[in-house]
Amino acid sequence: MLRMNGNTFIVLHGLLVSKYKLESTIHMHTMEALAIFLYILGDGSSNQRAQSRFKHSGETISRKFEEVLLAVVELGRDIVRPKDPNFPTTHDRIRRDHRMWPHFKDCIGAVDGTHILAVVLDEDKVRYISRSK
Repeated sequence: MLRMNGNTFIVLHGLLVSKYKLESTIHMHTMEALAIFLYILGDGSSNQRAQSRFKHSGETISRKFEEVLLAVVELGRDIVRPKDPNFPTTHDRIRRDHRMWPHFKDCIGAVDGTHILAVVLDEDKVRYISRSK
């Protein structure tokens, strides 16, 4: 149901609690909050389905989802990093595919050949103009 085995869940939980400050409350343990987060992501479940499954209000489901999401975003900042922040090369899968190459030859922000949409805050946009040239 959570799209991972028990050991992986325990390790992820421990990491989010110890390093990324995910905290339990008197009403919900961090393990349940993480389970709600993974249930919604793994199944594409709605807030209403999560309410029914975990027996919490919609407001609680939303709040706990956001708390875990913020911790996971911080984890992502530590894990997902380019080898070279100047992006000097294009992934071979893109370079070899004649359907992709004309459109993605100057693309940055790809991990293992997978294009990732990036949304940049207005105050940071100048830093990204012509970044690949």
